[in-house]
Amino acid sequence: MLKSKQYDIIKASHKIKEMVNNKNMEDNLVNNNSWKKRSQNYLIELERFLDKAQAIKDENLRKEIIIQMLKCDKELTIIAEKIFEKK
Repeated sequence: MLKSKQYDIIKASHKIKEMVNNKNMEDNLVNNNSWKKRSQNYLIELERFLDKAQAIKDENLRKEIIIQMLKCDKELTIIAEKIFEKK
């Protein structure tokens, strides 16, 4: 069941990325997040976020919130990978 959930989360993540028009941000997320996909906690928290975001009725607001979360995620990914590189 967990593998199925991971697949659903990854699939949902890809749908979110389709909504984001910023090509550079999308490329960065695709190229730099393989380590995040292996983290059960990350996937669970992402699923919780997506579940809550889906409940937002205002589509523009929902997209803005998701895009902002992806921007924050991108920045955290950059920071984490710089730390990984130093080790």
